[in-house]
Amino acid sequence: MGETERALWIAEWRREQEECPDCGRPRDLCSDPEQAWYPYRQVCYVTMARTAAKEQYDALHEKAPYHDGSFTSWKAEQSRSHPFRYDAGVSFGVATEDPTPWDKFTTEREASPIRPDDFDDEEA
Repeated sequence: MGETERALWIAEWRREQEECPDCGRPRDLCSDPEQAWYPYRQVCYVTMARTAAKEQYDALHEKAPYHDGSFTSWKAEQSRSHPFRYDAGVSFGVATEDPTPWDKFTTEREASPIRPDDFDDEEA
């Protein structure tokens, strides 16, 4: 290890030792009992919309959480024909415009993420 690399490594280690692992602030500041702290709420509407979509999706699949890979055939129990849990491989995003207007995944259990051949963008 070169001298510069070693010095950088040591500086990073020292910074980590001085930093609170919970809040990331300097330990002497966050552990000062005389320091007043004021909690606040910060709202991220993107995260709020994404979380709501996931909760709606979860609720739709509560009774029959396993599908066959098509997202259109669901069963209450996992089996060879329906091995996939509803949230396996699924992630949620939020955009300013709907990139998948055919996919009614938060309101229709049998909604497929695959764009239908006959889908007209003006239908949405």
